[in-house]
Amino acid sequence: MEPFRARYGTPDATQKRELTVEVIGFHCANAHFYTGLNGIPAYRLMMFHASVSVTCGRQTHEAEPHTLFVFPPGEPTRYGRESGGWSHSWIRVSGATVPLLIAEHGIPENEPIAFGGCEQSDRWLLHLHREMQQGAGPDPAIVRSLLVVWLREIRRHTARQGRRSIPSALVAARQYVQTHYLDRLRLVDLARRVAVSRQYLCEGFRQHFGVTPIEYAIRLRMQHAEELLSNADLNVTQVAERCGFSDVYYFSKLFKKRRGLTPSVFRRHPPAPAFLRSGENPEGSGSNG
Repeated sequence: MEPFRARYGTPDATQKRELTVEVIGFHCANAHFYTGLNGIPAYRLMMFHASVSVTCGRQTHEAEPHTLFVFPPGEPTRYGRESGGWSHSWIRVSGATVPLLIAEHGIPENEPIAFGGCEQSDRWLLHLHREMQQGAGPDPAIVRSLLVVWLREIRRHTARQGRRSIPSALVAARQYVQTHYLDRLRLVDLARRVAVSRQYLCEGFRQHFGVTPIEYAIRLRMQHAEELLSNADLNVTQVAERCGFSDVYYFSKLFKKRRGLTPSVFRRHPPAPAFLRSGENPEGSGSNG
């Protein structure tokens, strides 16, 4: 099956549809990061076919190939990788019944669900796409049933996989970084705070979260910098200081290394998501995915 993007349109809000399929993307190729600071007003079930970095809110995951995420409505997301192409498939669904189905089946939101391949997601996305293409219009009962069966298969997969239990010390370390990433962080201090060795902290943090504690803090700082640069009342030096950098030149150098543009250029010409540069939205037409 060739890659495709299909948008089906969002119904009038007054109709209060129980379940609406808005967009389906199938093995769509990309070359850049996608950033959606305001999220999407719908649930997204998204399968990444290549290894990518995925930031949901304030957490960043280094996802291996064939990893599924479920993003809730309004969730800020950033995903992709610095170099090399990547592809993903997804469905965007909305309606009163969707959060109930997600909760009923115990599907984790904003967490990676690793699969050995994409056969399962491909199968249900194609079934849903074909139903949405029916000449007389899709049958709502069939659409709901297809989504339910897919969710049940995801639940069975996660149960069979056995979700890894993350040690409480590492969870505490991540929570501390999330709330203190603007402070001066030292590994030895963080390890002492959660009562583990420095080596255990570094190795365990990387194993469970995909990055070191310091790298995690830097990524949070860079994300915060992007948000602050949209404020015209702050100059670059002030942005650097509010992101925990006393040296504006080091901040600018690091920002350019991570984002490909200096803070000043980023402010004047913020990079558009890949779909705007190529003329197509990686999640169908419309803004921010």
